[in-house]
Amino acid sequence: MLSGKAGEVTHLQDKSLKIAEHQVTRLDEMISELLDVARIESGNIDLEYELVNVKELVDSCIQWLTPISEKKKISLCNKMEDNENAFAQIDKKKMSRVFINLISNAIKFTPENGKIEISKKDQKEAFVFCVSDSGIGIPKEQINKIFDKFYQVDSSVTRKYKGSGLGLVIVKEIVELHGGKIWIESESGKGSRFSFTIPKPVV
Repeated sequence: MLSGKAGEVTHLQDKSLKIAEHQVTRLDEMISELLDVARIESGNIDLEYELVNVKELVDSCIQWLTPISEKKKISLCNKMEDNENAFAQIDKKKMSRVFINLISNAIKFTPENGKIEISKKDQKEAFVFCVSDSGIGIPKEQINKIFDKFYQVDSSVTRKYKGSGLGLVIVKEIVELHGGKIWIESESGKGSRFSFTIPKPVV
């Protein structure tokens, strides 16, 4: 209908149809996330492991999200060097979802002209990947609840951002299915830093 194939669309009709389209898209996303959580909680989810260059994986996620970040004039940077040893035994599709979710959240809660960086640190038996931003941050008293199902930070600043409250739940479950852990460091008005570990491949 929006394309005009069913006849000419008036300005008021166009506006109403676009609102309906947006709401349908949101509902579809929420249903998908609910199904993902149900699969994870029932144990009905399998990981397809392969040896992946995580630096290249992050680059592809950044490329996919760059059009969104450019609209807000946000700098999106992968701080991992090309020569870094960042190969991990992971499910590529599911780990892509982790990075895309964390980066898109950072874009959502970072004001115009902000900065988002993805970096990696080495531990003895694991890689530590970090997604940090210069966004609005999270109050300290709410940090422990951020991975709770359906929970969203409630403030006058964040209420305008819509979501199901399931994205971070899925991120946490995927990381833990890989044998890793995830945590957050944040403060209101001073940005957030999401970090998670992935075990190094056994040599």
